[in-house]
Amino acid sequence: MNAEKSSNESPKDEKYHGEPIEMTNIEALFASGEIEDVLKEAKLPMSPTELPDIAAVQKHKANRKRIPPQRPDHRKKKKFVVNRRRKGRQ
Repeated sequence: MNAEKSSNESPKDEKYHGEPIEMTNIEALFASGEIEDVLKEAKLPMSPTELPDIAAVQKHKANRKRIPPQRPDHRKKKKFVVNRRRKGRQ
């Protein structure tokens, strides 16, 4: 039955993935180092040390939010005028 299964696969699958991965081969696949080869081909970072520091990125974003937006000099700040009635007139 496995022979029929492998013959039904398209050549594209074999080109990109090599042999079909079965659930029993996953531990062997991680141990063999083929995962690193796939990462190199995909140009993904190999280790977490190459990734940016998450805490530093969050701190930078928080500092950017704290800076108040500056208005251009040619625009006046909008003032809210409250209309009040005089007590003498009704």
